[in-house]
Amino acid sequence: MVSLLKLAKVTEEGVKFLSPYDGTPMLLTPEHSISLQNTIGSDIIMQLDDVIVTTSPDAVRMKAAMERQNLFCIIQGGLDLEMRKICCEEMVKRDTPGIAIGGLSGGEAKVEFCKVVDACTGWLPDYKPRYVMGVGYPEDLVVCVALGADMFDCVWPTRTAVSSDALYSLVRRRLVLRSSL
Repeated sequence: MVSLLKLAKVTEEGVKFLSPYDGTPMLLTPEHSISLQNTIGSDIIMQLDDVIVTTSPDAVRMKAAMERQNLFCIIQGGLDLEMRKICCEEMVKRDTPGIAIGGLSGGEAKVEFCKVVDACTGWLPDYKPRYVMGVGYPEDLVVCVALGADMFDCVWPTRTAVSSDALYSLVRRRLVLRSSL
């Protein structure tokens, strides 16, 4: 939800926002978030993390989902390494199947991004998968692996495809796509 915080309000109940389709007020609770991820059959699911109020979301609300799927908790704290360290300590106690490093939206300087990923992977156990959320560029994937991350999601392929770009033979080219109808 980090990328949508300007459009949303985070409360203990969940995330309140306006529908992008018709402007209707909506509430996404942690339970509904898990339900949606279960419905689409995700192998790895993420808790609806609270990036404002606490570094340690409610364990009771997460427990049922953890027993059914690979629920990863999410490390938050912005660029504040002390806050990140506290969050890492709290999330490790949850003993989830893996741990995600969240709260990096792509707007921070690369040096700061690397400091956060390096610090968090250093505080997290080696025996758990470490997942970096919202990686923005291909070179960031390589950097994250070098810093100790095991997995990530990346918006770059989608951003690239939307502008009709494609990658092949390590060259970026613009494609002209025409409908065959």
